[in-house]
Amino acid sequence: VDRGEICYVLFESRKLSFVCAQKTLKSLSVSGSFKSVTAEFDKDARFFRCGASIIVNLSEIRSVDKNIITFAGGGELSVPRASMKELYQAWLDHYLEK
Repeated sequence: VDRGEICYVLFESRKLSFVCAQKTLKSLSVSGSFKSVTAEFDKDARFFRCGASIIVNLSEIRSVDKNIITFAGGGELSVPRASMKELYQAWLDHYLEK
């Protein structure tokens, strides 16, 4: 699957899940930190790291309300409140650059 189709990447209980339109494409058990395993996403301007366990695709976000992200495909994701200000700014910047 093309990286651009991914809505978000989630790290829970040592498992890395790639989610597209609320459908988990693949879950992998991983060793190592979330940051080290997902370093390639940091090189892609479409992706934003929310806290210690979530990476979201800014291109797939339809709206941001409080700490809930709604994706273009209809799915939703709750993200840490501490990340919201930075996420919202990154999302706006991403769309202004388009």
